[in-house]
Amino acid sequence: MIQFTPLLRTLLLAALQDPLTPFKVVPHVGVVPMVDFFKHFLMLGWFTVLYRVLGTPLLALSLSKSLSPATKYDIKRAVEQWKFGSGLDYDDHKDK
Repeated sequence: MIQFTPLLRTLLLAALQDPLTPFKVVPHVGVVPMVDFFKHFLMLGWFTVLYRVLGTPLLALSLSKSLSPATKYDIKRAVEQWKFGSGLDYDDHKDK
């Protein structure tokens, strides 16, 4: 399962060892796929931040009796989307 932090660590290590690595990859894969990769990489990071920063507080808020069932559902699905979209659901699937 791909997660932002290990992937970032790997990319930074590769860039430190050879700063020209991204430029060497572009001729093999093309500019459009590289831009697409970085778009997905940034979204992976964004979902990771959203889940880690807002996930627990929003799930606690979803237990509030003052919220409608529809709002509670929307909050839970948003947090779930961030969790799965960030790859942080890894432990959920270990023993299955």
